[in-house]
Amino acid sequence: MEVTRQPIRFSLSALVLLLMIGMFALLPLQLTVLSMYIFGYTHYLLAIHYSKRGIAQAWSKKRSKWLLISILPLVFIPYLNESLIVPSLVIYFGIHHVMSEVYFDAKNHSKQLRTTHWWALIGSYFAITGHHVPWVANLSSIGWIVNIVATLAFLYVWRKEGTLAFKTMVYTCPWIIFGPAVALIGEYIYLDWRFLINWHFFFWLFIPYLRSGMFNRSQIRTYWKQNILLIALFSFLFFISLPTGNFDVIGWEPVGMKILTKFFLAWSFLHISWSFIISGGNPNWLKSWIASGR
Repeated sequence: MEVTRQPIRFSLSALVLLLMIGMFALLPLQLTVLSMYIFGYTHYLLAIHYSKRGIAQAWSKKRSKWLLISILPLVFIPYLNESLIVPSLVIYFGIHHVMSEVYFDAKNHSKQLRTTHWWALIGSYFAITGHHVPWVANLSSIGWIVNIVATLAFLYVWRKEGTLAFKTMVYTCPWIIFGPAVALIGEYIYLDWRFLINWHFFFWLFIPYLRSGMFNRSQIRTYWKQNILLIALFSFLFFISLPTGNFDVIGWEPVGMKILTKFFLAWSFLHISWSFIISGGNPNWLKSWIASGR
């Protein structure tokens, strides 16, 4: 199963970003919140379905089995302290987002290039979302500084090595451009933490076209049928649970809505955690360490 070596990743990232910017600039917050929950539940359910083999393999090895068990307490964060929910998820998802982007197509990247790429992306991520983490003063500004320094280091390493053409570098590292661009847009349009999570769900919806050989034509049709059915199901469930007033991530009055949203947040921590254990898009040192514990 190979990464599709075409500009589709860059183009798709750009198109989904434009869609997200339009959503957050033009639509009420309620709709962007509902979008995150509806597409998120669909994403999480299908992730389980298509990761069954990876989960089974992880469960068959001592180290990864106990790692899977040890992450279970994370699902209780949304039920313990509401002030912890958003900052914790922002930080945790940031690591997930950066690892997904850096290691998705890093086969021909050197260790130095991957390292500087990682720091550039984590910097731009917190330049966008730092205002949601009150535990670190001026985190957005720190993110900008890290991004600028790491991006310059990344470009220096890329030029010095001279092994990747400019197009290849852009196609395999699109967020080296999009990260600071989104952070700049965020100075003029309020982009809260749900912006990048929504982007993640919409972008990875198109995974059959990002990894060649992962699906055949029949499986692609099945994949889209599954998505359509689940999106319709969760749209219906949220519609019948929807309060008449304004709402946000926590504190929704109807019991049905509280259950759906809190469970989504708990599942988010679990989904991100097991991706660190079973995903092929992780750094080699992490995959080797997990695989070595038999």
